[in-house]
Amino acid sequence: MTRKILLTLILITAIAIAFGWYYLAVAPAGSIEGDKDVIIIANKGETLISIAQRLQEQSIIDNSKILVGLVSVIGSPNEVKAGRYDFSKDNSYLTIARLLLKGSNSPVRVTFPEGLTYKQMAGIVYRRLSVDSTAFVRACENDSLLKQFNIDADNFEGYLFPDTYYIYFGSEPEKIVGIMVERFFEVFDGEMVKRAEAVGFNIHEAVTMASLIEKETGLKDERRTISAVFHNRLRKGMKLQCDPTVIYALPNLNRPLWIKDLAVDSPYNTYRYYGLPPGPIANPGQRSLEAAVNPADVDYLYFVASGDGGHLFAETNRQHNNNRIKVKRQMREKR
Repeated sequence: MTRKILLTLILITAIAIAFGWYYLAVAPAGSIEGDKDVIIIANKGETLISIAQRLQEQSIIDNSKILVGLVSVIGSPNEVKAGRYDFSKDNSYLTIARLLLKGSNSPVRVTFPEGLTYKQMAGIVYRRLSVDSTAFVRACENDSLLKQFNIDADNFEGYLFPDTYYIYFGSEPEKIVGIMVERFFEVFDGEMVKRAEAVGFNIHEAVTMASLIEKETGLKDERRTISAVFHNRLRKGMKLQCDPTVIYALPNLNRPLWIKDLAVDSPYNTYRYYGLPPGPIANPGQRSLEAAVNPADVDYLYFVASGDGGHLFAETNRQHNNNRIKVKRQMREKR
């Protein structure tokens, strides 16, 4: 009799273990409807309890307490990783618990527009990837990382290629910088290096020129013409007189440029110093990089904003002054 009871208990225990294993490791943890995955962002610093409650609210799991308990058994609540997670209706409790402990299973789509500085990009990195913006800035100024890419500069300004990337939530800032710089050198390839040499530039000078072009115009059809103006002025020994370089020299400026600003003593001030500034003033896109090493075959030396997003170009100072008068007149007429 005792042996029968013992065997019965063993059988019941085995069934319970099998059922428990099936419930936790095989059966769907929730009741997601349809075949579409549910995306959840686990924020940096968010507690496991909070994450589990949100998973329950989204029907990814049926019981938040079970998930919290399971994570505590196979790992630790403090080991849960922030990130972007895609959950399907077939995910079991064990799958979800392991995923939260391992880290995000889905990269985040992050777009960096053309013409931003690396410090402005740090804001996007923080908002989209929950990566500390200060840490990203430090990575952009990391000497050993700069040497790794053979960039002789104080920072990666100009070399963080503006594009759409798929990056894992909470990635190391150095890794993000590396991804963007590698993309830059894919675009600025050997052929573009040859074109830069043909116009008398090394890579750093070409990127610097491209950044000026990027900040001066958003019209793709104007980029090579803007490039020609700067190349022509350099060749003639004229100051570039590029407003965006002055703005870069005044990083806390939150208003339009004033005449007195043009006197700021900075090597980036191309109203005060001849030649290119010491480095890029933004991160240019492919069109501006191409324009920097392929200037248009024109003799223009001046340009002024036309007020409609474009510019009026001139070969002489007299023509330039007439263009300025024309623009002012048109602006008055629009008021």
